Amino acid sequence: KKIMNEISPDILFIGDSQTPISFTYAIYGLMQKSYVIGNVRTWDHLTKNGPLVPDLSEYWVWNNTMKDEMMKFHNVKSDLIEIVGSPQFDNYFNVKNLNPDSILAEKNISSDGNMILFGANRFHRGIGEPSIAKHIAEKIKSFSYSKLNFQLIIRSHPMDQEFEERFKDLKEYSFVKFLKTPNIDDFDPVEYKKDGYLMASLLAKSKILICGQSTLAIDASCTNTPIINLAFEGQEDVPGLLSVRNRYHVNHYQDLLKTEGTRLVSNFEELDNQILKYLENPSQCFEGRKKIKDKFAGDNKLLSSERIINRLTTILEKLNS
Repeated sequence: KKIMNEISPDILFIGDSQTPISFTYAIYGLMQKSYVIGNVRTWDHLTKNGPLVPDLSEYWVWNNTMKDEMMKFHNVKSDLIEIVGSPQFDNYFNVKNLNPDSILAEKNISSDGNMILFGANRFHRGIGEPSIAKHIAEKIKSFSYSKLNFQLIIRSHPMDQEFEERFKDLKEYSFVKFLKTPNIDDFDPVEYKKDGYLMASLLAKSKILICGQSTLAIDASCTNTPIINLAFEGQEDVPGLLSVRNRYHVNHYQDLLKTEGTRLVSNFEELDNQILKYLENPSQCFEGRKKIKDKFAGDNKLLSSERIINRLTTILEKLNS
C-alpha cells in the first residue's frame, strides 16, 4: 500500500490476474485510480486456475478462444477484453530473421534438418518419458526410422529440476543432445529470451516435435513442424487415474485436438508408425497445424509485442485526454 501510494501509477499491469497477490495489487491500484490491466498468463488458466481479479479496467488474452472462456466462466463483458496474442510466439513469426543455423551451432547442434525434438514435461506430467525417449534412440541407432543419421534433441521443462537425473540413461547415445531450459524459478529475462530464439530455431529445423500434453504443440504449429502427442507412459506401470492420457481430457487441449493438427499416440507401435508417416509425408496434418496456429497463437499480420505497444499507447492517449 505504501509503495502504491508513493508511485500512484497511471497504469497498473498485473501479469497473472489469477494469483492471490494480484487481488491485493488490484485493490490498491484501483484505490489510486490507476487503469488496471489484468493479463491471463497462459492459454489453459481460465478453465483451471480459479477466479480472476474482478472489476478491472480491462483484461488481456491471447486469442478468441480465451476471450470466450473469460466471458463464459468469469462473467467478464466482451468490451473489457483485449486480444493481444502472446509475445512468446513472436520469435516463430520472425524465425527467418534469427539465423537458426548460427544459433544451433552455438549449442553444437547440426542444422542439417535430420532432427527429432523431444519436449519433456515435468516428472508428474511426463511419467515414462525417459523410457519413450530411449526407445526412440534405439530406433535411430538401428536406422529403423531412416537410413540417414538423426539427432534426438531432448529439451527440459523450465520447472523440472530432475531432468538430468531422469534422462541419464540416454547419455550413452552420441546423437542425443540435452538442452536445459532456463529455470523459471530463477528467472533471467535475457537468458529466457535467448532460449526463445533457440526454441524457434530448433522447431524450424526439426522434422518432428514429440511431447506430452504441452503448449509446445502451439509453438510447433507456428513453424509448421509435425506434432506427436504422447498419451502413454512407455514402460512404466501407472495406475489409470494417474495416466497421462487423462491430461488430455481438459477443455483447452480438447479444443486443440479437434483441429486434427497433431497425432495422439497410445503405445510404442503407434509412435513408431506415426514417426515413419511424418518422415515420409511432412505435409500430413498441415491444415490442422494451421488451425492450431490461427486459433491459439494468432496470425502473424501483427506481432503480439506490437499489439501490446499499440494498446498501451491507446490507453495513455485516453488517460491524457
